[in-house]
Amino acid sequence: MKWQCPEFKGNESYAFKLLRTESKNGQPSYDADDVVGVFVGDECRGMAYPTYNARYDNSFVMLDVYGNADDAGTPLTFKVYDASTGIMYPVTTTSQPVAFSANVLVGKYADPLRIEAADKIEQATMLGAGWNWMSFYAKADDMDVRSVFADVADGVQTVKTQNVFVNCDNGMWYGKNFDVDNRSMYKVRMTNARMLKLIGSSGTQADRTITLVPGWNWIAYNNTQTTSVANALAGMDPQDGDMIKGQYGFALFDGYEWTGSLKALVPGQGYMLQSASAGTRTFTYPASLAPYAPQRAAARPLLNFSPIDHHKYPSNMTITARVTFNDEVQQGAEVGVFAGDECRTAEVTDADGYAYFTVPGEGKCNLRFLMVKNGDVWLAEATVDFIEDAICGSYKHPLELTFGKITYVDGIAVDADDNTRWFDVHGRMLNGKPTAPGVYVRSTYDASTGLTTTRKVVVR
Repeated sequence: MKWQCPEFKGNESYAFKLLRTESKNGQPSYDADDVVGVFVGDECRGMAYPTYNARYDNSFVMLDVYGNADDAGTPLTFKVYDASTGIMYPVTTTSQPVAFSANVLVGKYADPLRIEAADKIEQATMLGAGWNWMSFYAKADDMDVRSVFADVADGVQTVKTQNVFVNCDNGMWYGKNFDVDNRSMYKVRMTNARMLKLIGSSGTQADRTITLVPGWNWIAYNNTQTTSVANALAGMDPQDGDMIKGQYGFALFDGYEWTGSLKALVPGQGYMLQSASAGTRTFTYPASLAPYAPQRAAARPLLNFSPIDHHKYPSNMTITARVTFNDEVQQGAEVGVFAGDECRTAEVTDADGYAYFTVPGEGKCNLRFLMVKNGDVWLAEATVDFIEDAICGSYKHPLELTFGKITYVDGIAVDADDNTRWFDVHGRMLNGKPTAPGVYVRSTYDASTGLTTTRKVVVR
């Protein structure tokens, strides 16, 4: 947890020093990775880590609090971040009231200021403009959807569950009301980006227990720490054919392991899980998790395609594909998925030539696949119809994307006024569309994308 603490560069800047101890739920903090922040309103004015003092057999926080002259007498509040659990405690009490005063030291080793973090946690979730898949790990006293989203209601358009929805228009709610919970995913559409904060408890085990039925389930990730898909879902007894997907990325279970582009589950995000089991299953996420450290090389950046913001659409479909060029498996190839001129997503193939596409969309449309190789942009023969929540391909039976044999897109200069040119198989340009039987090459320029689609055509 890193709070953003501004620099104070006005005419006057004062340091207010605190020496204090902290505890969480009555237990002293000895973790050097915990963080204590001090705030004026919502603005962080300082942060520090506990340091153990052997003489006093206790951990102390030595904290500089910054402010200006007009901050004198302003009350200070404190927040505590527990690094071992990923929980942030926003509600604290102090052994004495504390207000800002320039060049003053509060507390000493023999009698420090004592901070007690209450059993209340804070969930802060950034909601981007457009659609967001989210969930809750904090449980407020009032979980009515209108209450939970009250502070950001001026930016909310829709909150959807798997079965019902409500709309909001300038703070006015309409639709079928419901309570949100810690087990479900919600699709939230925003007119602008806002930070949603929810203060509450961690809930009971029953609050966090997720029930899976055959087919699609909208599930929460109600833990407070990021962890791998395998660790998170170990308790559900994964079955061959199970699949989980987020707003970006998905993973398939093949009976042995999880494979795909989704590597970890993130607190506050929502997921869709397709259960391949014929019966009902229940599970909870592990209570204690080791810190997540991705054991893979950094993802290669996209160099040629610019996908849309995945917040644009409420739904997606997944495609597991294997990419070949003239029958050779392609490693590290950049492949884009297009609906018309819009690049919906793009991925780079792995060492086995696999690409895992999470394609955002809404409504049926045709998808085509482009691959960049040696400066040329090639077009696959295969196309796929976008269908919400469809699953196309698997690791055992991927969609085969073959490039090189049938068509390609290149940088041939073609005047926008002369959109189509015809060539024979030796590359000689013809005067017009051929009529004699044979194999020809047709190049069509698309002015909107700047690409020329070249196809082999058989005239009979």
